[in-house]
Amino acid sequence: MEMTHYHKKLYDIVAALLLCFAATCLFAACSSDSDEDDDKDKTEHPGEGTDESVSRTVLVYMVAENTLASVAQQDITEMVVGYANGSYGKRCRMVIYVDDLKLPRIYVLDENTHAMSYADLVPVVTYDQDVNSASVEVLGDFIDYVHAHYPADSYGLVLWSHATGWIPSFFSGDKEKASRAFGVDNGGNRYYDNGNQMEIADLAAMLEAKGGVDYILFDACFMQSVEIAVELTNATNAIIASPAEVPSPGANYQTLVNALFADGECADSICKTYYEEYSRPYSDYGVVVSRVKTSAIPAFVDYMRTVLHGRQEQLVNMNISDRLNYFRFSTQYIYPDICDMQGIMAKLLEEEAYNQWLEEVQKVVLCYSTDTWCSFNGGYREVIKDQCSGMSMFVPLKQYDKYTNTFNRDFLATKWAQAVWGD
Repeated sequence: MEMTHYHKKLYDIVAALLLCFAATCLFAACSSDSDEDDDKDKTEHPGEGTDESVSRTVLVYMVAENTLASVAQQDITEMVVGYANGSYGKRCRMVIYVDDLKLPRIYVLDENTHAMSYADLVPVVTYDQDVNSASVEVLGDFIDYVHAHYPADSYGLVLWSHATGWIPSFFSGDKEKASRAFGVDNGGNRYYDNGNQMEIADLAAMLEAKGGVDYILFDACFMQSVEIAVELTNATNAIIASPAEVPSPGANYQTLVNALFADGECADSICKTYYEEYSRPYSDYGVVVSRVKTSAIPAFVDYMRTVLHGRQEQLVNMNISDRLNYFRFSTQYIYPDICDMQGIMAKLLEEEAYNQWLEEVQKVVLCYSTDTWCSFNGGYREVIKDQCSGMSMFVPLKQYDKYTNTFNRDFLATKWAQAVWGD
């Protein structure tokens, strides 16, 4: 059985090492954005030219020019059904960018939508040529487009694709930069998981420059790490993601849409709704999903700086064989261990200090987890509940230096490491 049947967001590392494709980074003029007919353009964008802004616009950015192409269509149908089942009217819209094995397109779900599936949708924009959707420039252009045509009081962002956490891309020419983690665009319109990825630091900078978003939902593997949370602190109020692999179906958008539009700070509701789909008796998978409150990150970083001071040597020599580990290190896959922060801290700290740490981390993270989850390199595995905070933390183990990889070096380039790992 193919790996993608089990895991929606973990791409084939071994295949990735065999061949590298660079997608052409040319932003194409959009067919419905022609200056030839301003009236036509406004007709295709019902939110433009009106005084009323909606309560929330949810931007869904689907980087699916890879093995997820068919899954993207299924998820868009879920969004259509979920939106149709609500009563949102003019106050809420979904704007969906998808780059699969066809030309990139933008769809809109609003009060004028009568479609009941992906097949019924008509794009408001079809690009004239392929683009590298795993670039912040293309995502930034999409955000600008939404701000111009579908303004709202608040914005949510769903980032949907393969992902690798903070771990650097194998495909970038600049190996000194870390955190190329989100998205795979193969540049060839094929079912192939080898291509460009998005630099998390660049993603953060772009989102900050554009005013940020209320929340980011990563429907992708491994994106709830402390390294990523620190990078995105000023880009969003909340991050909803998994520190582990995400099952093939990902989010059930048919039920999740309502949470995406919930009033006020809806991140907790999104997190809980995502989890509930996998806690049902008929679910064939499991999930660990959490919400990080980014306003609490700076104080947590300051606290962790004092906690880790003088304990680095203990950490780099730690035996993690009994820790909650979302991806076990293997030279076959060239991935490091991805351990939950709580399991590491439980082993590192004495009881009193650990209990204090639990109080501090709970100010940052809200976690939901099933009893097991399905790991690519371990099958169904137990979620060790007393080691599960819902946020991973990389430990630069000395064993990694024995192999031809740069995990430890790249880790030291992250904002998190620079803040807490020095003397």
